[in-house]
Amino acid sequence: MSVDGGISAFDRLGTHLTDVERECPACGARDAAEWTTTGVEGGLAYRRVCTACEAEWTGRVRLTRARDR
Repeated sequence: MSVDGGISAFDRLGTHLTDVERECPACGARDAAEWTTTGVEGGLAYRRVCTACEAEWTGRVRLTRARDR
């Protein structure tokens, strides 16, 4: 599903996370790894693995329709 001129929710979340969370919480390395985003029931799940120490961190974002807010 694409919105905002063809940019998907997956792409927007990945770009946002890469811009905001650049430092590994485990070792402090400024990691160049990309976020992996997948669809899950009711939202998006994201995952990243540090290329320096191989620490992994994940999260979820719940998506709602504007009329449901």
